[in-house]
Amino acid sequence: MVEIRLLGPPEVWVEGRRLELPTRKLLALLAYLLLEGPTPRARLAELLWEGFDKRARANLRSELYRLKQTPLAAVLREEGGCLCLEGVESDLRRFEQHAARGEWALALALRRDVLLEGLELPEAPLFEEWLLLTREAWEERYRRALFRHAEGLERAGQARAALEAYQQFLRLDPLGEEALRAVMRLFERLGEPGLALESYARFAAFLERELGLPPARETRQLAERIRTGGTSPALPPGPAAGRAQARVGSARAGLGGWPCGVRDRRAGGGQDPAYPGVHRPARAKAALRHRTARRRRGSLRHRHPPAAPPGRAPAAGGPRGLGSPRTQPAFTRAGRAAPADALGGGAAAAV
Repeated sequence: MVEIRLLGPPEVWVEGRRLELPTRKLLALLAYLLLEGPTPRARLAELLWEGFDKRARANLRSELYRLKQTPLAAVLREEGGCLCLEGVESDLRRFEQHAARGEWALALALRRDVLLEGLELPEAPLFEEWLLLTREAWEERYRRALFRHAEGLERAGQARAALEAYQQFLRLDPLGEEALRAVMRLFERLGEPGLALESYARFAAFLERELGLPPARETRQLAERIRTGGTSPALPPGPAAGRAQARVGSARAGLGGWPCGVRDRRAGGGQDPAYPGVHRPARAKAALRHRTARRRRGSLRHRHPPAAPPGRAPAAGGPRGLGSPRTQPAFTRAGRAAPADALGGGAAAAV
């Protein structure tokens, strides 16, 4: 059995033993074929060597020759000029299978780090573009699964475990306001209203600093109720509240372009002091200022489709691979878009 693990540093296993490949380009080639399915030789050469000229074709032939000298030759197929992998197990597919059955804890346990951690190829910018978009698509899958897991723990009465899961979500997505409200409610339920208000204050300061906007009305009402120890009247909308409703979703889309928690070595940036552990590349701030077209959307739970019934295959696998059967990143003449999300919504869906 051949297994390729991509949720973290890429690993190839054959019959229970790890296989070391001779080049990083081979790992990139395998990862692309596994995620995207059958791919023409021309596209692979363009992706990994910038063009389908004589040198790029020779480089691709050399890498394929190296691949055929390994046990992976048994799973590599070519038909009509397209290469693909057959009979390969992967952590990506298991993640989606667990998610489709609502087995959130099992799905989350498969992620060792961000997708293809450490596989950056600075000499192949088209691959780097694809990798950035595909990583964010899988980070979005992970965040959605984490949120659903937290909801399940909360419904089961496991308040402390649910609180930790929501806090982990916020470390990955500091604009996840629904998760923030859940954190505030759980702190209150656990008899720690001061920590609930402290969480609110950090979030409000973060939002003001990044966008010059207040939290959503619902969030402010919850903070006021906790502060007064009872049910407070509805807060009148402030002058910026309407703009907040319209712009926070676009702000998250801006951060989605340079995903929180994904360490991009070229972008620089650092950690936000209000959210330790959240890496905020320098380019994210520009995205926050310019992407203001979206409206704040409904709650996460309203956007999540129900899990597929037991026995039904996950929706995102498709015949073309685990990325998306419909859309791909736009690199050069292919004109393709970003991967879709198997758990509902795209990579930059607003929270």
